[in-house]
Formats: sequence, structure tokens, C-alpha cells
Amino acid sequence: MHSIIEATPTSRLTMHEHGDGSGVIVQSTDVSAALARNEALRRAGMTKTAGGDHYMASIPLDLLNAWGLRKYGVGWEIIAADNAKLDEFLAENTVCRIHQGRN
Repeated sequence: MHSIIEATPTSRLTMHEHGDGSGVIVQSTDVSAALARNEALRRAGMTKTAGGDHYMASIPLDLLNAWGLRKYGVGWEIIAADNAKLDEFLAENTVCRIHQGRN
């Protein structure tokens, strides 16, 4: 049996109870709108900021957090502060990239 603890249009926190009295809380987030926005910007060629810098990526924090926890056992704060790990994330999750080049 499961019970919804909290829900928004893009996320849900659910308690899944087992027959033995144990349970698990699951948080799920729909990042499809953010990734569709990235695709739309990329297709429209809108890959530069108003200041002329490349707009490299837009990363949903829930996606970065899940990847960091699964891969390294750390949250998004650690991944975002480590350029090598962030590059690794973007190499594996190209849907987050807007500008496709290196610089």
C-alpha cells in the first residue's frame, strides 16, 4: 500500500508500506519540462547569453542529485563543485546541454 505525503505538479513524495510494518519513502520528480526547454533552446540556436557567453547547460538539481548519489554517494553540492565530476555528468546526460561545444 502507498500513501501520497506531498505532491506538486512536478514532484511527489510517497510512503510505500510493506505488510511486515516496514516501509520506504520515495521522492520522484518529473524533469521532462526542463529537458524539453533545453532541447527547444538548442534547436532554436539560443546557445549564448545576452553577454555573449555560451549557455552550456541547464541541469535540474534533482537529476544531478540522483546521479551523484547513485554514482559517488554524494549530493549535488559536491558534484557541482567538482569540474571533473560535472563534466562526467554532462557527458552521460547530454539532454542537459544547450551549447554542444567545449567552449
